Amino acid sequence: MEKMDCRANGEVILRVRRPSRSNFCERHCPFIKMDSPGCCHYQQRFLDKVAMSSMSQQRQESLAFEHRHNSAYRYSKIKRKTPLKALAGIEKKLVFPSKSHAPRHPLDKPEEGCYHLVRFIRSDCRLNIFGEMFSAPPETQYEYVVTTIDVKEQKLKLFLDAIQVEEYNYQLR
Repeated sequence: MEKMDCRANGEVILRVRRPSRSNFCERHCPFIKMDSPGCCHYQQRFLDKVAMSSMSQQRQESLAFEHRHNSAYRYSKIKRKTPLKALAGIEKKLVFPSKSHAPRHPLDKPEEGCYHLVRFIRSDCRLNIFGEMFSAPPETQYEYVVTTIDVKEQKLKLFLDAIQVEEYNYQLR
């Protein structure tokens, strides 16, 4: 969710809320005025270089920055490809929910199916699933993992690079 703060001295600060936050930026970049992961890069390559006067302009410039970043930066986890090239190689089409049909909250508990979540495991080796904390194996430290909640079996399975490394009982119903 985006929000614009206006200070008494006329300074405008755009704050962009993201699902997670980089602790590195909190500790090493005290000058950052935003809440986002990768904020050092976003701050240095975007906010410090692009002057914006409105939320619509910020949204447009942010999308342009995201496209430049995703077409230029390569990541080892996706075999040294850029995010756009990695997405182009996927045979499945990405589908996003319509903004006009927001789900009601809280959602009913599911009776069947599997739910997949991607989480980053930090130095404390803790896996946070909807506020519940689980111990993650040491080999998952500083790695992205995929967790699968199997509703029928009432299990939570933890995968690292498509290999299951842990399984937990997960009472959803």
